[in-house]
Amino acid sequence: METVQIVRIKDVIIEKISANDEELGHIFGYSKRQACERRREMNKLPSQQKYLRDGGSLVTIKGFDAYLQYRGSKAWKKEIAKAEKIRNGA
Repeated sequence: METVQIVRIKDVIIEKISANDEELGHIFGYSKRQACERRREMNKLPSQQKYLRDGGSLVTIKGFDAYLQYRGSKAWKKEIAKAEKIRNGA
Protein backbone atom coordinates (compact mmCIF):
# COMPACT_ATOMS: atom_id res chain seq x y z
CA MET A 1 0.00 0.00 0.00
CA GLU A 2 1.29 3.49 -0.94
CA THR A 3 1.51 6.38 1.48
CA VAL A 4 -0.55 9.41 0.49
CA GLN A 5 0.55 12.81 1.68
CA ILE A 6 -2.13 15.47 2.17
CA VAL A 7 -1.12 19.12 2.03
CA ARG A 8 -3.40 21.83 3.39
CA ILE A 9 -3.13 25.32 2.05
CA LYS A 10 -4.12 27.91 4.62
CA ASP A 11 -3.62 31.16 2.70
CA VAL A 12 -3.55 32.03 -0.95
CA ILE A 13 -2.22 35.42 -1.98
CA ILE A 14 -3.31 36.61 -5.40
CA GLU A 15 -1.23 39.43 -6.78
CA LYS A 16 -3.23 42.13 -8.50
CA ILE A 17 -2.19 42.43 -12.13
CA SER A 18 -3.79 45.68 -13.25
CA ALA A 19 -5.40 48.68 -11.59
CA ASN A 20 -7.42 51.82 -12.26
CA ASP A 21 -6.23 55.35 -11.48
CA GLU A 22 -7.44 55.37 -7.88
CA GLU A 23 -5.73 52.07 -7.07
CA LEU A 24 -2.53 53.09 -8.87
CA GLY A 25 -2.46 56.31 -6.88
CA HIS A 26 -2.81 54.38 -3.64
CA ILE A 27 -0.11 51.85 -4.57
CA PHE A 28 2.44 54.40 -5.80
CA GLY A 29 1.67 57.32 -3.49
CA TYR A 30 0.06 59.56 -6.11
CA SER A 31 -3.27 61.31 -6.08
CA LYS A 32 -5.93 59.86 -8.39
CA ARG A 33 -5.42 62.85 -10.69
CA GLN A 34 -1.64 62.34 -10.90
CA ALA A 35 -2.08 58.64 -11.68
CA CYS A 36 -4.63 59.56 -14.36
CA GLU A 37 -2.16 62.01 -15.95
CA ARG A 38 0.56 59.35 -16.03
CA ARG A 39 -1.84 56.81 -17.58
CA ARG A 40 -2.85 59.33 -20.25
CA GLU A 41 0.82 59.95 -21.03
CA MET A 42 1.22 56.19 -21.45
CA ASN A 43 -1.69 56.20 -23.93
CA LYS A 44 0.22 58.62 -26.17
CA LEU A 45 3.43 56.57 -26.32
CA PRO A 46 3.67 53.52 -28.59
CA SER A 47 6.30 51.89 -26.36
CA GLN A 48 3.86 51.88 -23.42
CA GLN A 49 0.82 50.39 -25.17
CA LYS A 50 1.72 46.88 -24.05
CA TYR A 51 1.02 47.84 -20.42
CA LEU A 52 -2.51 49.16 -21.02
CA ARG A 53 -5.65 47.06 -20.63
CA ASP A 54 -9.35 47.52 -21.36
CA GLY A 55 -8.92 50.23 -23.96
CA GLY A 56 -6.41 52.15 -21.87
CA SER A 57 -8.53 52.55 -18.73
CA LEU A 58 -6.42 50.05 -16.76
CA VAL A 59 -2.66 49.72 -16.47
CA THR A 60 -0.63 46.72 -15.36
CA ILE A 61 1.02 47.49 -12.04
CA LYS A 62 4.43 46.31 -13.24
CA GLY A 63 3.98 48.38 -16.40
CA PHE A 64 3.10 51.51 -14.41
CA ASP A 65 6.20 51.01 -12.27
CA ALA A 66 8.34 50.56 -15.41
CA TYR A 67 6.82 53.72 -16.90
CA LEU A 68 7.63 55.75 -13.79
CA GLN A 69 11.25 54.66 -14.11
CA TYR A 70 11.25 55.46 -17.85
CA ARG A 71 9.55 58.83 -17.36
CA GLY A 72 12.00 61.72 -17.48
CA SER A 73 14.74 59.79 -19.27
CA LYS A 74 16.26 61.03 -22.54
CA ALA A 75 14.45 58.29 -24.46
CA TRP A 76 11.13 59.32 -22.83
CA LYS A 77 11.66 63.00 -23.72
CA LYS A 78 12.46 62.05 -27.31
CA GLU A 79 9.38 59.81 -27.57
CA ILE A 80 7.11 62.47 -26.02
CA ALA A 81 8.42 65.10 -28.47
CA LYS A 82 7.83 62.75 -31.40
CA ALA A 83 4.29 61.92 -30.21
CA GLU A 84 3.50 65.65 -29.84
CA LYS A 85 4.80 66.33 -33.37
CA ILE A 86 2.58 63.60 -34.79
CA ARG A 87 -0.43 64.82 -32.78
CA ASN A 88 0.04 68.39 -33.97
CA GLY A 89 0.37 67.25 -37.56
CA ALA A 90 3.94 68.47 -38.07
